[in-house]
Amino acid sequence: MTASMLLRACDIKDSEYSPLESDNPADLHRAFKDLRSRCPVAHSKDYGEFWMLSSYEDVKNAASTPATFISSVKAVIPSDPRGLRRPPLNFDAPHHTPFRTALERTLKPSRVAKIGPKLEKHAETEMVKMLRKGGGDFCGEFGARYPGWMETEWLNLEEELAETLSDTAAEWIKAWRDMDGPRVGKYSGMLYEIAKDLVADRRKNPRDVEEDPASSLLEERYNGEPLLEEHLVGALRQSLVVGMVAPPVLLGSIVHHLSNDRELQDQLRNDLSLIPAACDEFIRMYTPYRGFARTVSKDTELHGRLIQPGEAVALTYASANRDPLVFPDPDTFILNRPNIAQHLGFGRGRHACAGRPLATLGIRIAVETLLKMTKSFEADPEVEYAKMPEVGIIKINSQLSHEGLIVFVLPTTGNGAAPPSFIPFWTTLLHPEIPSNALEDLRYAVFGLGDSSYGKYNWVAKKMSRRLDSLGASAVAERGEGDDQNEWGIESTFPKWLDGFYQAIDPLFPVAEGFVVRSATDVPPPRIKLEKVGGVGPGGVKPEPEKLLWSEDVRYAKLRRLERVTPVEWFQDVREVELEFDGEEGSHVAGDVVEIRPQNSPEDVSTFLASIGWTSIADDLYSITAASPDQPLPPHFPSPYLTTLRHLLTHELDVTCVPRVSFFEWLAFFSDGDMKEKLQFFTTGEGQDDLNDYTLRPRRTLSEVMYEFRSSKVPPEYILDLLPPLRARGFSIASSARDHPGLVQLLVAIVQYRTTMSVPRKGVCTTYLSGLKAGESVPIRFEKGMLTLPIEKGKGDPPPLIMVGPGTGVAPFRALVEERIASGAKNNLLFFGCRSESSDFYYRSEWEEKVLKGQMELSVAASRDQDNKIYVQHRIPEHAKRIWELINRGGLIYVCGSSTQMPKAVKKAFLAIFSTEGGLSGEGEAEKKWEALEKEGRIVEETWG
Repeated sequence: MTASMLLRACDIKDSEYSPLESDNPADLHRAFKDLRSRCPVAHSKDYGEFWMLSSYEDVKNAASTPATFISSVKAVIPSDPRGLRRPPLNFDAPHHTPFRTALERTLKPSRVAKIGPKLEKHAETEMVKMLRKGGGDFCGEFGARYPGWMETEWLNLEEELAETLSDTAAEWIKAWRDMDGPRVGKYSGMLYEIAKDLVADRRKNPRDVEEDPASSLLEERYNGEPLLEEHLVGALRQSLVVGMVAPPVLLGSIVHHLSNDRELQDQLRNDLSLIPAACDEFIRMYTPYRGFARTVSKDTELHGRLIQPGEAVALTYASANRDPLVFPDPDTFILNRPNIAQHLGFGRGRHACAGRPLATLGIRIAVETLLKMTKSFEADPEVEYAKMPEVGIIKINSQLSHEGLIVFVLPTTGNGAAPPSFIPFWTTLLHPEIPSNALEDLRYAVFGLGDSSYGKYNWVAKKMSRRLDSLGASAVAERGEGDDQNEWGIESTFPKWLDGFYQAIDPLFPVAEGFVVRSATDVPPPRIKLEKVGGVGPGGVKPEPEKLLWSEDVRYAKLRRLERVTPVEWFQDVREVELEFDGEEGSHVAGDVVEIRPQNSPEDVSTFLASIGWTSIADDLYSITAASPDQPLPPHFPSPYLTTLRHLLTHELDVTCVPRVSFFEWLAFFSDGDMKEKLQFFTTGEGQDDLNDYTLRPRRTLSEVMYEFRSSKVPPEYILDLLPPLRARGFSIASSARDHPGLVQLLVAIVQYRTTMSVPRKGVCTTYLSGLKAGESVPIRFEKGMLTLPIEKGKGDPPPLIMVGPGTGVAPFRALVEERIASGAKNNLLFFGCRSESSDFYYRSEWEEKVLKGQMELSVAASRDQDNKIYVQHRIPEHAKRIWELINRGGLIYVCGSSTQMPKAVKKAFLAIFSTEGGLSGEGEAEKKWEALEKEGRIVEETWG
């Protein structure tokens, strides 16, 4: 056939193949199959035009003919949006050879074998992170982190760089796929800095060229001369990324396949020796590249097409590996396929993957770790697909089930209610189709967080233990129960329970070989590594933003109003707080809670710094990283976290709370003489009364204790061990979103009181709020409350609502009443308690106006306005007939306020009505009625200590 008879690119008007039509691998492989039979050399108008080879023989021959199919012009489609070229991938022979030689020297079997045990440990560490959560995005979590460790071990990087490398490479890959030039440049620049630092270090401190890629490149010569600096750095920069792109995509596809083929998953788990062969077949089936390319250097004829010099050609390895002429039944997974060695998963020819030995080992270890550490796993059907030049899955949410031990620490909120975050898991456990032996391989322990002032003390922990037992799980220790009514809260029972728990699991989980048991007198290692870094300023290291948001769903609000609603002469300062926020409709509903995380005052921080002896280093910039993967940084901390001690003490750590026993345990390690003895005594059972007298009863703060023990020398790297986190405080929202769009109103009592200490005690959050000025920004987070309105089914009037809300406990009822009135509900009965109608009758004018309009009923108990004290429980019987009528009409009872004596007294008043008005004989029948209403969700308590 003469050249004039051949079809050229300019003769083809429309694309014969478009990579933009779909990224779904199933769609792509259908298209590849069609092209292999109909048009094996197809032309595309996308990405600046290119030819696509789809058959095995054509792809293999092109990859094996480097003189005709060159790499120095275009090696990937789409290309780097900045047009950069780096060795060795973008170089042709002979310039390519020294780089290839240098890198292959460090990937010999003996070197790779040394890396294997390290990768196994890293894989297990990263898998544990996912198992702790029960799963997650396998590609974005394990699939991104683990390859970072592969690169780190091969390149001999500092371990601290592994996470940085993973995060930076992931952002670069995403930007590259999106063809976002500025972001590609930003993250590529960060990778270049790692490569430059590596080259500079190896120039000063060369290593064995058989063991270290950077040293090997520095040793290599081209025409007798050292390799150029920019090419050295470029080769390492390419090496940093090349091993980060494919593994997450391939692993995502493997997880997806095994999730849909449980028989194969079980087969491989039961016989791990099959995994190497399985990985070879996975690599053939799910080759993650479709965009590796070459450029022809001369006229080239293929299947009646004329590819002219300078035209790009995509070598579609993913299609070639499913060519039925080479691999029969190519879309079927066949373990131990006879000709599997022919696959092109790692390319072919001069530019075949140099890292194949390490990649093969790494994938095998990853799959083996996944199967070895799980009992089973499955994946959500909804996945995200890779864009050109890859093919496969880049996001897949997986649920991992594994045998072993789970410790549940479960709070009970309200009178027997489970916390909102626990409900989805609990609902799953209650599914009627779960077999009775479903958890027979699970060992567990439960510790409950409760309040014995409630009738259903530690109810959630008790229910959890019973349900786990019914599904065949085995408890390794007796259920522990912490009581918030105890002076020391959970610390009154938790240490003893923990000792018993450790004794129970010691024989079940033998310590690893080489494990060293520490003496009780040895100082435990710190949770963090604290390293001083360069100065702040042009060219220097920049610290993190002023405030870290403690959760992903935190948003900023602007303070519009902060008004005192009690008289100035009144003993308690109560404020109405109004916050304005930008947010989507439906961000909160009546009954929800808003979280606000405070900050410590500059005075409190300076006092603590002086007491602990850190004033001189308080404003030095430090890099904070986790000392051990078993105890990571708080979830909202970046890693590394660049900050100062003063910033940590202002925004992240609590210095004004009453210290717990653990504080004295840590402080004792860094004290001497009589001080050490006294601190140690405080941590013993015999010393609890003395400790109560010293801290709890006078409410002595952590900062004040630190001042008295200021001779202690605490290293700053123990800051997260010594001090508790500064937690967000929740406030019931006092306004409905319907009546106050874009606003949140709160009713806040400013906490301030006196003890035997000379300085008044203050609440850290309310003090922070009271010091804000109008217009200041406040980070807030919406949290589901317990007093939300029920979802109405069908038509008709909403059920009546009986509310008991003394003091600031009335706040959520204002929001609920506003919402109910707007929906036409008028059966609203509120029992409000205060000290004096003239001083702390909150929202009085609003309530009275609504009563006049017939929108609600109101009963007020002002305890100090007469000689005999009257509380809400005394007003409830006065409305006995009305209450019983509303209950019989499907009414709800909501109680909100202090958890001291009020909830019990209120319940007793209602039980009396159940007996007298309902004809229920004795307290036993009334109690059953109360419990039945609780189960129906018609009685809800939201109280606090």
